[in-house]
Amino acid sequence: MAQADRASAGWQADEEEVKVSPVPKTLRDHVRDFERNLVAQTLQRNNGDRRKTAEALGVSERGLEKILNRHHMLRRRFTRPLPIMPPATKKNQEKT
Repeated sequence: MAQADRASAGWQADEEEVKVSPVPKTLRDHVRDFERNLVAQTLQRNNGDRRKTAEALGVSERGLEKILNRHHMLRRRFTRPLPIMPPATKKNQEKT
């Protein structure tokens, strides 16, 4: 849009223009990201239990498997990380 067109359309001429990324995300990209994050969070909340996750998301277990395949998430583990234990030393072993 030319500077004169912007002024007539109510635009203010700014020195800085909004930079747009060369490859904008499409609606499909945003939906895919949302679905991936929702499934990952639900799996983590259910400690990796796919049956409970499918039920919480309102899909069949097979439907959840298809979603996991689509997002290459089938082999990932979604359990909460275990607390880090100090390395075993002779001193620690003698106490037990």
